[in-house]
Amino acid sequence: MKIEVIGINKSNKITIIGYIVSLLSFIGAFFFFISKIKNYGDMFLVAGGIILTVTSIYKLITTELKNQK
Repeated sequence: MKIEVIGINKSNKITIIGYIVSLLSFIGAFFFFISKIKNYGDMFLVAGGIILTVTSIYKLITTELKNQK
């Protein structure tokens, strides 16, 4: 797997900042749910949702980088 350095323009910076903010909010929600939930099944549901969002964000970023070339 070859990693290339890409020049980031203003619109790209804004989208990446948006991705980071959404990621941080999901992590905060995750810790909030952990403090509220005593049942482990619900915790697995929350963790699954976070994994899904992280993978979707990763796919979004990779497709954006492919579209730039």
